Amino acid sequence: MRFYLLDAARGFAAICVVLFHLYSGTLIIENFFLFVDFFFVLSGFVLAPSVSKLSGARQIRKFIWNRFVRLFPMAYSALFVVIFIQLTVNLKYKIAGEILSNSIPLDPLTFLASILFLQVFSANSQLLLYPLWSLSSEWLANLFASLISFLSMSKKIALFILPGFFFIGLSITIEVNPDLQNLTNQIGRGLLGFGFGLLVWKLKDRFLLPTRQLLLITISIAAPILAFYVNYISFFTAMFLSPILFSFSILTLYRLEICINLNSAKNICRYLGKTSYGIYVWHVVATNIVSLLSKNIGWRIFEPQILHGIPRLTLVLIITICLTEVVLRLIEVPIRKKLSYV
Repeated sequence: MRFYLLDAARGFAAICVVLFHLYSGTLIIENFFLFVDFFFVLSGFVLAPSVSKLSGARQIRKFIWNRFVRLFPMAYSALFVVIFIQLTVNLKYKIAGEILSNSIPLDPLTFLASILFLQVFSANSQLLLYPLWSLSSEWLANLFASLISFLSMSKKIALFILPGFFFIGLSITIEVNPDLQNLTNQIGRGLLGFGFGLLVWKLKDRFLLPTRQLLLITISIAAPILAFYVNYISFFTAMFLSPILFSFSILTLYRLEICINLNSAKNICRYLGKTSYGIYVWHVVATNIVSLLSKNIGWRIFEPQILHGIPRLTLVLIITICLTEVVLRLIEVPIRKKLSYV
């Protein structure tokens, strides 16, 4: 079953993450990193029907393989473009006899961790393509779901949520080791968000939510705003509460879709959902391309401080969507058609 409002919400969240990376530190936008937790919850919600049916080696193989085919083509494409760009920049500086101080690590361990989607376990590998840390956490959640497939849905949910709370709590206590703190925080957020997504799916038809459309829309918007406010007060409190608040958003959007007719907006919602993953993965690459153009060609109009960064944002979004469309049409869709289990 396709949820068009959730498709649109996924696309909106991806654009908010783009805004965060381009305008970090600007008023409410500095809280937009929390939409990554929205992705975790939404992933658990959307995958819950598949997770609930996991039983036996064949079903597990099908689930893991289909998740691999879904996640890796887009991510690998962006990853290899990043490596190519970095090698080109490194070569340029080497020819000029200069040292690039902020070089992206390209050592074998970093490369291997990135290829295997295990960046979340490495302090340095996430720097190769930063958004992949969350995809690594999601991949870990998918693998974990397959390992506990023999359990009931209620026990699966508990084994996601409780360790999620534990790892986030652990990250609070190890401030002396930033790398370990970051690792435990990221693993905890992935497990906790995915677990709450499974929980929302399990309870979605048991809540007698109001049928008034305006009230449902208000709740779906108010929940992330409340998460932003909590983050303003305490970052670590927000880590605990954001998945819960985003769960309310997803629940109300699900209910809203049942109550309204979306025929006229289905194509837009579907497109936002289809391109959301690519926007999330490619926007950092696009930002680097725009920065290189601005620095090496002298296009000052695309510098962050010019016209509030709007020309820069516009070009980043255009490049991001173009790259996403190319990879979707030429790589991801053909691969999914050929390799996905039916």
